Amino acid sequence: MSGPDGDAAEFARLRADLALLGHTVARMPSGGFVVARWGLSRYCADLAALRAFAAVVGAEGAR
Repeated sequence: MSGPDGDAAEFARLRADLALLGHTVARMPSGGFVVARWGLSRYCADLAALRAFAAVVGAEGAR
C-alpha cells in the first residue's frame, strides 16, 4: 500500500494484528513506531520495519 490513506490502513491493520499477540504499537511524534510487550520494546523506523517485525513475531497481516 502506498500513499497516506494506504499507509494509515496498513498501520491500523498491523497494529490490530500485533495487538492480537499482546503487543502495543505507538506512533512516535518524531517518526517511526515503538512496539512493546512484557516490558520490552522495539523501535521501528518506518512502516516497512514495522511490517518486518510483525512478520518475525508471526502477526497474520504481515504476510
